[in-house]
Amino acid sequence: MVLKESLDGFTNLSSIDFTLYIHSIYMAFYNYKKEVLLIYHSNLSSLLLDVLSKRFQFSEIAIEFPLTKQYELSYIIGGIYNNLIFWMSRDMNETPDELTEISLQFRDEESISLLSLR
Repeated sequence: MVLKESLDGFTNLSSIDFTLYIHSIYMAFYNYKKEVLLIYHSNLSSLLLDVLSKRFQFSEIAIEFPLTKQYELSYIIGGIYNNLIFWMSRDMNETPDELTEISLQFRDEESISLLSLR
């Protein structure tokens, strides 16, 4: 429930840019830092991938895309998931601002944005 609640904060952000969007994801988790770290240290963080896939409506959206775009969307969700897991492994030491800056350094401007899928 904590993971779902933490992700509810960025469901209606389709009109903002990628920087604000990714920052809102990090903030959502940071706001529940204690609970999220408890989930991580209890080896239950795999639940996060299910929550992310549902939040981004992967099953409903991806089926309409060509196969290569389905893989790209899966790759993006996996990247967000892995960044969150790595952040948790570091006890979420970086602030959402720092993590946003890091994320912007390797984002390909040509890649599809989860924002454009909404």
